[in-house]
Amino acid sequence: MNLRLADVVRVKYVSVFLCTLLLLSTVLSCSGGFVELCVDYADFPQLEKSFIDRTLNSIDLENLGFRLTNEPGHETVVIKFDRQRTEWEKEAAAFSEHFLPFSRICMVFPAELWENKTLSLEDITNGTVSYADLIPLADLAPPYVAVKAGGLDVADPKYPLVYECGIRFSYEGQHKKSVDKKITALAYQIQQELKTGLFRFEFQPRLFRIAAGGDVMLARGVEDIFLTEGPEGIMGGTAALVSEADLSIINLEGSITGGGTEAAKTYTFRFDPRVAPALKDAGFDAVLIANNHAFDFGVEGFLDTLVYLEEAGVGVLGAGRNARDGAAPFVLAAAPFYESGSTMPVKVFGIASYGKERSGWDGLDFAADENTAGILHAGNGGAELIRQQLDNGALNIILYHGGIEYADYPDDATRTLYTGLVHSGADLVIGTHPHVEQGFEWVEGKPVFWSLGDYVFDEMDDTPGGDMGLFIVLHYLDRILVHVDLYPVFMDGPRTVISPPEQLERFFRLTKDLANK
Repeated sequence: MNLRLADVVRVKYVSVFLCTLLLLSTVLSCSGGFVELCVDYADFPQLEKSFIDRTLNSIDLENLGFRLTNEPGHETVVIKFDRQRTEWEKEAAAFSEHFLPFSRICMVFPAELWENKTLSLEDITNGTVSYADLIPLADLAPPYVAVKAGGLDVADPKYPLVYECGIRFSYEGQHKKSVDKKITALAYQIQQELKTGLFRFEFQPRLFRIAAGGDVMLARGVEDIFLTEGPEGIMGGTAALVSEADLSIINLEGSITGGGTEAAKTYTFRFDPRVAPALKDAGFDAVLIANNHAFDFGVEGFLDTLVYLEEAGVGVLGAGRNARDGAAPFVLAAAPFYESGSTMPVKVFGIASYGKERSGWDGLDFAADENTAGILHAGNGGAELIRQQLDNGALNIILYHGGIEYADYPDDATRTLYTGLVHSGADLVIGTHPHVEQGFEWVEGKPVFWSLGDYVFDEMDDTPGGDMGLFIVLHYLDRILVHVDLYPVFMDGPRTVISPPEQLERFFRLTKDLANK
């Protein structure tokens, strides 16, 4: 076919003209005109889906330069639900890099205590543990506690499982600069709707940390090391845990006195009065006196113990000048739980429930009553006096001394007694006296450590496990037990050291047995 030169020129100019019109039309539609907007609802949770659907229908999208479409193309702005991992120490994200956060949520990896699970930072970054394996901290509940992430608890500024959840805008067209301006304007409009408080925006929590050890006996030369070398001399690596905790408690086996008459029983323990201020300086807030060694040096030794502890500022648990005095809790009036200033009282009670010794010595003979000084004993109405003071507005802790020595599991009488106290409002129960650790158990959703065993107790190497024990640090958020740190301890003569993790195998086995019974 022969074309004249004029025809060729005409076709060329028409083509250029049409291309110019097409380019101009695209530019106008993407800058001054309308941009298509599509929402990909595939990954949206129901609440977020309802919010974005309602919000987009209430916004004047055309005034912002958008038109909704159900079929995205190359020049379409697509909205998807997304989440990004951050840390408490990083400022909450505003709209940036096309991401608009709706909520900020602390997530945790839940596990039963006996499972002994760990979570490394590598597990998080390489995807071994995904978002689907986590639950919100606010949803954590028995029988689960939260596994620390890379050794960091949920209150650590660098805790790596804080997630910002929201929407991400994506656009792959040719007019990024002009379309970005439209996206920013649209994000601002959506952000105004977020101020209604529909979604959860969490702040860094303040955990309440409770450190607890088992039986502490400071005679047999232990007090000399304690008074000359300080707490590290007898408590080893746990000394720092005691001083750092918000509340530190133990069971003290013996009398703090320079006098008194030695009781006619198999073992008696007496400590130098200087021990009382040393306990305070070490970081102990309160000690349980309701035990079978409180009257090792008679009434005089018992009353001296009360006086020395009171003068040192150490709370006395489960003992007093009468039964109501013995049932009175040690109180932290305003324990902090959040940076925002929320507080809750913490109340610690003490009680004994042990039986008669083989020597014939009976602790019930020294139980406090309405007019007599002594220990708060369950056999003399002590449990009922505690029930009357359990406070729905506080974290209620009971430290008890009872059960059967060297037994693997709590006996039926001990279980019945403390299950009843939990039913009445106790939030945490910690046991001593058996000289060996027993398992952990959830009782009506409340944590119970049936026995921590021994903590500082010389000359126990010839006993079946009495030279070992368990030191615990519990991390609470309100009444929720979030983290449990377990430290197996070994009595190397008068000095206590933290043992290798393998020593925990017995505790985990006993705990699993209780969980599966």
